[in-house]
Amino acid sequence: EFPGSEWFVSVNVSTLEMLQPDMVDTIDSILQETGLEPRFLRLEITETSLIADNEHSLRVTERLQAKGVQICISDFGAESSLFGSMRQFPFDMVKITRSLTKGLDTKSQELGIIKALFELTNSLGVQTVAEIGDSALILDRLKELPCEFAQGYSISTPAPAAQISAMLVSQYHTPDTSTTDSPGRRKRLAMVQ
Repeated sequence: EFPGSEWFVSVNVSTLEMLQPDMVDTIDSILQETGLEPRFLRLEITETSLIADNEHSLRVTERLQAKGVQICISDFGAESSLFGSMRQFPFDMVKITRSLTKGLDTKSQELGIIKALFELTNSLGVQTVAEIGDSALILDRLKELPCEFAQGYSISTPAPAAQISAMLVSQYHTPDTSTTDSPGRRKRLAMVQ
């Protein structure tokens, strides 16, 4: 338990899982088994998965969101990305694909695209997470942008629950050295992968 903190669990959802008729019931069962509050669960769904069956996906995402589960459009910015999905489906977060962020260290064009995406998501009132892989340089570049979350091996490699718990305790009890991007609003640039 981390008082004052809002840690969440991100789970990738495959197209096959998204198309299951009992998808919402499955999530309900998992939440009951684990005791996780729905608001701390973030489902990462690729746009390709969402548009595989628009009507079904819309019903599923609306029902999950009504329960408090957060919906993230994953791999945003990949070749198959369609802005139409941003109007059609309810979502709480956009996860920008690493294929866009990997050029942040050398290409100014990618920087312009990433800035525009951050402005877009900010104007929609949704959060953004940037996939960064193992590049500390890209993480440093993101700190200069209005990016709330980043995910990648330069932050943390996948780890067992006990190790993650210890890491969170360590970070929680360490003085906060993060920056603020506006009065009272902390700029968070960490997400456990």
